[in-house]
Amino acid sequence: MGIFIFVLIFVALIYFRITYATFKNIKNLAKASLSSSPVTEPPPDENQWAQNNDFSFVGNFTMKTASMTTSVSAWQHCDRPTFFCKYVVKIKNISQQASDFVTKFANDILLTTASTSDANFFPRYPEAYLQSFSKLSLDERWYRHVEMENYLIDTGGAELIQMDVSFEKELFDAAQKQIKYVRTIALWPFRGVYWYFIRKHLWHNKSIKTQHEKGVIRFPNHLASVRLLRNDNTWPERR
Repeated sequence: MGIFIFVLIFVALIYFRITYATFKNIKNLAKASLSSSPVTEPPPDENQWAQNNDFSFVGNFTMKTASMTTSVSAWQHCDRPTFFCKYVVKIKNISQQASDFVTKFANDILLTTASTSDANFFPRYPEAYLQSFSKLSLDERWYRHVEMENYLIDTGGAELIQMDVSFEKELFDAAQKQIKYVRTIALWPFRGVYWYFIRKHLWHNKSIKTQHEKGVIRFPNHLASVRLLRNDNTWPERR
């Protein structure tokens, strides 16, 4: 009986700790600041890969919240609205690195190919498509990204556009839109445990095509047709 009570208390502590952390992270991200970094040189290894694949260096940026600092290095592809980004996240004395590819389409549609399952933690708003692969090389993830660009265009009706705003603004606006969407989900802080232990792993290593075939996401042409029938601007939440 004593062991059962101990386990119950332990589970409860984990639940409320993750719930509080989820609430705190969203609150901090809502107040995040984004600025150009004083560092002017790009990371050499990523810059070499970027140059070999027709990306040009955009710059270094710093995003700060009350609990963490994220250094962002960005490159833009020479002939399409696609960015390659490297992130270094520092929380106290711990640093973590990640990278992703992001393509912007018409109607604020985004396709992101991330390098870590952590990218799946929060449900994405309907126009934001995300796939993550942690065991692929940079070349392999780039191939998967372009493959799903074509899939969104050919099957989903997405349209590439020319970039008319800065990378800095795109990054900040997408983050704020994500935060607003999470806050529309009923009892969202209490879902953090599910998101942390299950959701972020459930859709890791699953392509956009797989997610679409399983009915997890709606494609742009479907979203457009649904909007014509709805007037309240609400959407079924992502799983």
